[in-house]
Amino acid sequence: MATGRIKTSLLSLPDELLSAIFFEVMRDDDVSQPAALVSTCRRIAPIVQQEIYRELGVGDNEAQFDVLSELCAKRPDLRALVRVLRVGRAAQEDDNVGRTINYTAVHPGIRLLHSDFPALHALSVFHATPADIFTILSRIAATTRPDIRELTLPCAPGSDNCLARLECLERLCLHGVDAAVLLPSIRRSRINHLHISVKLGFTDEIMLKLVNGPTCMENLKELQLDHVSYRQGPQSWTRHELVLALRRDKQYDLAQVKATLSPKSPQSCSPDGLREVMDAAHKNGIKIARYLVDDALTSNDYTTMERYLGEDGAGKAILRQRPRLADLIRKGMTPFVKAEPCSQICPAQAVLVGTSRPRERTVYRTYGSTFARSLTTRFCRQIDDYLYALDPVRPPRAVHIVAEPDPTLEHGVDGKRYGAALSTSGGAARARR
Repeated sequence: MATGRIKTSLLSLPDELLSAIFFEVMRDDDVSQPAALVSTCRRIAPIVQQEIYRELGVGDNEAQFDVLSELCAKRPDLRALVRVLRVGRAAQEDDNVGRTINYTAVHPGIRLLHSDFPALHALSVFHATPADIFTILSRIAATTRPDIRELTLPCAPGSDNCLARLECLERLCLHGVDAAVLLPSIRRSRINHLHISVKLGFTDEIMLKLVNGPTCMENLKELQLDHVSYRQGPQSWTRHELVLALRRDKQYDLAQVKATLSPKSPQSCSPDGLREVMDAAHKNGIKIARYLVDDALTSNDYTTMERYLGEDGAGKAILRQRPRLADLIRKGMTPFVKAEPCSQICPAQAVLVGTSRPRERTVYRTYGSTFARSLTTRFCRQIDDYLYALDPVRPPRAVHIVAEPDPTLEHGVDGKRYGAALSTSGGAARARR
């Protein structure tokens, strides 16, 4: 009886898997020219193109605008692949007078946004005036189906009905706005995530109207407040500088960085008013999110760091800051009373890292620790370095990692919340990379 030949080549995979593979390739910094993969073969070319043009980002180089505008004009098939568009600098600056000039009809950014992006669902525009924003959104709404779900703007548009035309908008990030004008236009919208800057003119009364009362936003689920005050002087930090600090090879004292950042209410809000807003938000099921340093490091929340730095950036930052973050890991560990073989602890899970399987070992569980869970799922090959940072005198000889759900949680209540068990032994060989 003849059996069919098993297909083992890369090209035999379905498009969904190939797309996932090339999505990761596009995010790999070591791949200098991912676009070259288009010329590999006809089978892969359309999948690679889809990943290349999924997100387009244009900075302040007018040549980039011109090239991209020309390409979009000639290749409507490529425009249909664009789902995320980020325009780094929307307006031009006059070096002679040092002021920002508004968009004109011939500005390369406007020419680019004149293109029809039928699949566009996320748009970010920076350094623009309210009049510019109105021009951009009006053009987008006219040429592109109003399916934009995420919008990041430096300010609100010049007209309050402009956002109302984006019927599918769910996430809105604003860095400057007249709250009294904005709220009526978005109260009945589908927006469920609102991110506002500390510099916005929100009073206690307006903030409370966001989350409570007859005028509150009907679909709001999360309100993100960057309520952080930056100390003036040579040691002052901005969010951009903090991100750069975490990405650099040089190690920084994160405790000192955090000390330079003090929580503060929005400028027109009082601490008591903000507490009332937060209480009302929690009562109505609205989540209040805050800033990276003030929130992430105090709660060991790795996912917040990932949100700001990206998955790879957060991983590299943690590795560079390992000596200072080791204490966070140590605090999250509690020794398990009875030492058992790994197979008895979690028989359904395979050992991810290790060279030997001794019968007994010391097991550490970190239920509910997002930080430790992220180590299990993303940094298996670096876990021996973390344990070495905890005890450099007696580094573990073998490292085994297993993941299991928190037994204190009912199944289905919080199925995504997992703990991590780090098990070490005194075997002869150290864990392989």
